[in-house]
Amino acid sequence: MAEANPRGTFRRVAEVVRATAPGKGGLVRESDIVRERQVSRTTARRALKVLEADGFLRPEPGVGWRVMGGEASPSLSELMTVLIHDEHLAVGDAFPSESTLCDRFQKSRPTIRRALAVLEADGVLLSLPGKGRTVLRVPNTIATSEAGVDEPH
Repeated sequence: MAEANPRGTFRRVAEVVRATAPGKGGLVRESDIVRERQVSRTTARRALKVLEADGFLRPEPGVGWRVMGGEASPSLSELMTVLIHDEHLAVGDAFPSESTLCDRFQKSRPTIRRALAVLEADGVLLSLPGKGRTVLRVPNTIATSEAGVDEPH
C-alpha cells in the first residue's frame, strides 16, 4: 500500500505524465502511473484529471486515457497565475470567486476547483471556509504555451 504523499504531488505526477506520454492517440493508464511513480490511485487520478482539464488527455472508459494532442496549451492554473499578474493582485488580496472564474474561463466548477487546488498546493492561494481565497504569494513567472513550462520574466 502506498504511503501518504505530500500536498501537491499530483501536480508533479501530471508534469511527468505530460512529459513522458506517448504521442497523439497513445494511451496512458492509471495503473501504470501508480506502479511507475509509486503513488496512490487517488494521486494518479488527480493528475489525470488535471491533464484532462488542460485538454491533454481524454478518458476512454475501460481502456485508459487517450493523448489528445502534441504541444499542450497553458494549463488553467497557469492562466489563473496570469490573472494574478493581469489584475495586479498583491499578497493578501481576495482572489476572484469560483463563479467569476467559471464565467471568465468558460469552464465547469469542478474544473475550476481542480485548477485552484493546484494553486493552493503551490502556496499561491489560501482557501478559508466562508471567506473565499486569498493571494498568499505572487508567482515570479508567467505562463508559456510550452508544455506547462514557466519562464522567469
